[in-house]
Amino acid sequence: MGDIGHDPQWPVTWLEGHDSPAGLANGFQAWAVSGAAIERIEHKGRVIGSHFEDDEAVYLALGDIR
Repeated sequence: MGDIGHDPQWPVTWLEGHDSPAGLANGFQAWAVSGAAIERIEHKGRVIGSHFEDDEAVYLALGDIR
């Protein structure tokens, strides 16, 4: 993963942009979750997803799938 200084405990997909002036990340998407228990999904020692639910739905966010 890019040089972000630590290993995050949530799924991260790193987007690098070769068309940006410095070749840096072009953007990101973040979810803020409050009041729900979050279950981390791991594969081979890496966090690749988060699962949580509320009164409306069950959510599964996956990232860094390679």
